[in-house]
Amino acid sequence: MTTDLNFCEHVAPDGDPAVQKNVGGPDRVARLVLGPVLVALGAASYLGYVFPVDDAAGRTVAGVVVLSGLVFLATGAIQRCAFNRLTGTNTYEEPTRWIRAASMLDPSAAVSTT
Repeated sequence: MTTDLNFCEHVAPDGDPAVQKNVGGPDRVARLVLGPVLVALGAASYLGYVFPVDDAAGRTVAGVVVLSGLVFLATGAIQRCAFNRLTGTNTYEEPTRWIRAASMLDPSAAVSTT
């Protein structure tokens, strides 16, 4: 009996929009910067260092801030966002690596930016 250990390719083929990158550029930078800030702010609030949270509502708000920060951080890191997919937003651009690769193989073929 043989077992196919590479089952992921059967679950999510390359053409599936659910696995295509849709977060990039300034959107990605904002998520990667704002995510850890929200996590730190929420954790500090929960522990009482920033805003005193004495009741359950305050702790809930701090938890939501931490969770939001984790979502921003994760979506920025993996460059995929379900909300962007639902709204049809795509800020990701495929990098053009062929220019750098060509200049490394043949320095005379380097593209001048001046």
